[in-house]
Amino acid sequence: MSVNLFQVTGTALIQFISVPIFITYWGKSDYGEWLILFSCSTLFQMSDFGINSAVDNQMALYGVRQDYQQALKVYFQGRLLVLLMGAMLLALLLASLFLIDYRSQLHITEMDKKTVALISILLSFHALLVVQQELLSSIYRAAQEYTIGRVWIIRTRLVEFFVVVLAVMFGASCFVVAFLYPVVRLVFWVAMLRACYQKYPWFRQKGMYSVDYLLIKRLLKPSFSFLIMSLGHAVMLQGTLLLAGHFFSPATVVVFSTVRLFSSLIRQGISVVSRTVWIELSPALEQHNYLLARRLHQRASQINLCLAFGAAFIFQLVGEHAIAWWTLGEVSIDQPFFGFMLLATVTYTVWATSLTVPMSVNRHRKESLWFVGSSILGLFCAVLLIPAIGLPALPLGLLLTDGCMIGVVFGSCVTILQHKDRKELFSGLIDFEWLKDKMIVARS
Repeated sequence: MSVNLFQVTGTALIQFISVPIFITYWGKSDYGEWLILFSCSTLFQMSDFGINSAVDNQMALYGVRQDYQQALKVYFQGRLLVLLMGAMLLALLLASLFLIDYRSQLHITEMDKKTVALISILLSFHALLVVQQELLSSIYRAAQEYTIGRVWIIRTRLVEFFVVVLAVMFGASCFVVAFLYPVVRLVFWVAMLRACYQKYPWFRQKGMYSVDYLLIKRLLKPSFSFLIMSLGHAVMLQGTLLLAGHFFSPATVVVFSTVRLFSSLIRQGISVVSRTVWIELSPALEQHNYLLARRLHQRASQINLCLAFGAAFIFQLVGEHAIAWWTLGEVSIDQPFFGFMLLATVTYTVWATSLTVPMSVNRHRKESLWFVGSSILGLFCAVLLIPAIGLPALPLGLLLTDGCMIGVVFGSCVTILQHKDRKELFSGLIDFEWLKDKMIVARS
């Protein structure tokens, strides 16, 4: 849990520090256009098509059996697939940038077509390197040293962030910053690869580069659900930002992005609990220990809901003043937009915590498909509402997505956890007797 908390804290600090610095040195207009291009490039982090998660889980299994030869084979097949997928997406990007000028659709006025194309290519290459480094961290998990792999990722992101911030403070343009991102990531990926070669003799085995079509086929099956889930997150998170860029000015994009970053602190907090419980849920369900699995789900849901409600309440009270101070007065927010964003974060918590139940046993294909469909539906409704109510339409679309997902995910939890019905599931979620017992013991 400590490494997950460290990662979330590092991410929060990066978000907290970067917004006022970028706004101060670039201004809202340039920063808004940068956010749009960076948001588009993050879609390339889906270039693994869910393969990274499938490889990570499979290598962990072989690592427990100390079958490192098979684990290494899985890694190289996964890396081959990810490289091919990334190369195809990069080729498509180059073709589209050559044929289409995206500036008018995204309201980009401060950059010419060539600059937009170069920045898009550099940021997309950075996203592909992020995918490769995440895949490489599976080596550490197979060796039962998961923490070391995560520390490498966190360290890379922190150095990447500080290099970029220093460059911005010394007057670097968007193009220079876009160039620094892949350079720093490439240096750390090479260093991480070298560390693996030195630390693990089995990683240096030869003869693992041949294509194994049967193994690739086995990896593609579980990767599909992870891919669809990633696609749903991309539609929900990046889609709303792109809608803001299409319908509003870059300055408004900054407002939306700032509020989203602020409310995402709650999501990052609950992810610490969810990731920790996930590790315990998998063996409990595999051993048919439904009593333990129910208890884990109940307590994780209750803890996360309490955290989300408490944080949302505090943010509602002080959020507007905090954001104004945070952005040096450059960003001001209005109600009900801010309130709806906080509410959408709470409703997301309701189903996202419970989603760890089907995901922990790779039974989340239905939820993945529903997530993509409901996210698209939410965006469509937001498009219809924007002419009437403006920016608040975006969080309303998120609320619609959350409503659909709550029904689907809770239904799966009833089945997997062997509850009688939804009523029994809900009764467990509102039962805080265990907390009262803990308080009584603490007092005594």
